[in-house]
Amino acid sequence: MISGNRLRQGILRVFDETFAITTVLLLIALVIAALGITTTLTVLVLERSRQLNTLFAVGASFAQIRSMIFWEAAFMVVAGELAGIICGFILSYILVYVINRQSFGWTFLYSVDWGALAMSLPLIILTALAAALPAIKLVFREPPSTLLRER
Repeated sequence: MISGNRLRQGILRVFDETFAITTVLLLIALVIAALGITTTLTVLVLERSRQLNTLFAVGASFAQIRSMIFWEAAFMVVAGELAGIICGFILSYILVYVINRQSFGWTFLYSVDWGALAMSLPLIILTALAAALPAIKLVFREPPSTLLRER
């Protein structure tokens, strides 16, 4: 026979283990997202290397071009973040109030941790800016004169 407290502790331990796996999956998703941002920005910069080097040749500074790439990364991430938040709220509502009710016959209290959500936004933007650094290094990998020469 198992006491109520011992059963409760066992159930909570299983839940904690489940959420530990969820935390690891979240970290893996964040690393993959950072790699995706890095890859996307690198491809965009490589496609526009002639344009960026033309800007440099006619007087734009390295800081201006770097700032332009950082702003592009920030806008891309903010748009993705907004779409992700909207889709996340819709999906969580469906999971809590439709799928749980149909599959298990119960639901639970739905709440949003606004503090964690607000703290995640600047962290995600900072991660995107850090992911933009490899793309910025590729801009001036070759001298502008080499890239601007007629082919």
